[in-house]
Amino acid sequence: INLEFGKGESAAIVGPSGSGKSTLLGILAGLEHPTEGRVTLFDRDVRTLSEKELSKLWGKRIGFIFQSYRLLPTLTALENTLVPLELSGEKNSERAALRWLEKVGLAERAHHLPSRLSGGEQQRVALARALSAEPEILFADEPTGNLDSKTGKEMADLLFSLVREYETTLILITHEPSLASRTGRMIELDGGKIIRDQKTQK
Repeated sequence: INLEFGKGESAAIVGPSGSGKSTLLGILAGLEHPTEGRVTLFDRDVRTLSEKELSKLWGKRIGFIFQSYRLLPTLTALENTLVPLELSGEKNSERAALRWLEKVGLAERAHHLPSRLSGGEQQRVALARALSAEPEILFADEPTGNLDSKTGKEMADLLFSLVREYETTLILITHEPSLASRTGRMIELDGGKIIRDQKTQK
């Protein structure tokens, strides 16, 4: 596999279950190391980065959205959104986190625990958390996979609106053709190999 992504680009990685999509996304994000080859993030070989340097990247320059939300259950929506801001040393982090909850329409739920939020609300908190430090790259693993079609469309509208506004590079995995078609590039995997890599007609 040989891939390169530019600033502000949006790309969907698609393919059947077991084709290597999640593994590829994890490798691109520096969460996993390839057995051979090289991954370069911001002109740095990921293998040369210490855990501390990688953590700093994930806190400040890279955001990640998971299908299962992965909110910390004992933290409120506001506290979950604060995590990357505090890791990146952001001043006025609470004000910034509240601003992001406003952007995703959840300011009034800021002090609720995840257990008191619907699936759609939890995913919006996850989006606010992922974008709160205004990362340069956002990785999203099936961001609408656990949502009903109406909530999923609302989530997708919000996701694409925010990444356009902040010129964030977006790389997502999805099984949904309607979501993949909203990106500018489609990368199709099968058996761990790229079988298609082309621009999409948006």
